[in-house]
Amino acid sequence: MIGKMNEEQVKLTTKENIWITAKYFFFVSTAAIVHIAAFTLLRLFVFNEADSSYGWSYFIALLISVTYSFTINRRYTFKSISNITRGMLLILLYYLISAPLVIFGGQVLSNLVETEWFEWLIMMGTMMINSVIEYIYQRLVIHKGTINTNELARKDKTDTCGQE
Repeated sequence: MIGKMNEEQVKLTTKENIWITAKYFFFVSTAAIVHIAAFTLLRLFVFNEADSSYGWSYFIALLISVTYSFTINRRYTFKSISNITRGMLLILLYYLISAPLVIFGGQVLSNLVETEWFEWLIMMGTMMINSVIEYIYQRLVIHKGTINTNELARKDKTDTCGQE
């Protein structure tokens, strides 16, 4: 059954592709709320006096939001049975490259203009760019060949077939 679903998932309809993309960006938006909340709490209560407060606050908030986003999107957006360990390692690989660029670049930018609103602007900009790149990476690398293969996808397929 799963082998058959893998063949079918490669041929997603336009409607299915749009729905997957919409769900992904909805869940990424909720992950952004998690990220912003964690970043704010860390800036206010943990790293408020440190010179590198932007970098550490962003890094810890990023870990929290990425874990949340990957877990939710794997199950509900991509409906993938991909190996969780493999997927998390691939996300780690992605962030080993992108996170230092974002964190150190954001730290440099935030030191140039030392106003709180500028830190928010940096964070929001990097989060938007990252969400698009990460969507492509998750779709084409992490969940390639496994979209719509988990139990939710099988249930949806059964429900749809039963209604026809």
